[in-house]
Amino acid sequence: MEKTEFIQRRFFQSRQYRLERDGVAVTEKGFLNSRSYHVPYECVSPKPEHITSSNRKLMSASMIFTALTLIVGLVVLTTGESDAWSTILFWGVVSIVCWVAFVFSRVSVMIYAQDRGMLLLYADQPSPDAVARFVRQLFEARNVFLRSKYGKLSLDQPLSQRVARLEMLRDQEAISEQEFNRLRKLQSDDRIEPLGPIGFSN
Repeated sequence: MEKTEFIQRRFFQSRQYRLERDGVAVTEKGFLNSRSYHVPYECVSPKPEHITSSNRKLMSASMIFTALTLIVGLVVLTTGESDAWSTILFWGVVSIVCWVAFVFSRVSVMIYAQDRGMLLLYADQPSPDAVARFVRQLFEARNVFLRSKYGKLSLDQPLSQRVARLEMLRDQEAISEQEFNRLRKLQSDDRIEPLGPIGFSN
C-alpha cells in the first residue's frame, strides 16, 4: 500500500499522520517537545466523537469587558462627560481582544477511540475538505487491513468463531450488512468464501 501522509498544524503544534499497513503512525511536535506513537487500526472506531471546546475564562472575560464597555458608554451618554471617551475606547479594545482570543482558542476535534486506543484529528485543519479526504483514505486502509486479518475463514475453525469474525467486521463497518448476510449464509452451508484484501470478497 502506498504510504499516505497528512499534516495538521495549530499555532506552534503540528501532527503528522502516516498510514501504514497495520495502523497510523503519528508524530506530534510542539514548541519544546515531540513524540511519536502508533495507533493500530483495531483502535480506530467506525464513527468519531465530535468535540468542540473553548476557553471558558476567555469567554467570561469577554462578556464582562463588553458589559463594562456598554455600562461606561451609557454613563457617558447620560452625564455628557466628554473626557470619558478614552475610558470607553480602552474597555472596548480590551473586550475586542478578549473576543478575538476566545474565537481562536476554540478547537474542534474528531476522536476515533476503542480498545484502549485513540486517534485524534482536528476537524478543520488545514481545511474540512482535506480532513474528509484523509479520513476516507484512512478507512480504506483500515478496512482492507481488517478484512485481510479477520476475513480469512476456513472449515478448520468452529462455525461460531467464523460467524463472530464476520460480526466483528460488520460492526466495524469493514463489510456491509448485505455482504455479512451473504457470507453468513455461506458459513452455514459449509462453503467458505474468504474476504480478500481489496474488495469485499475474492
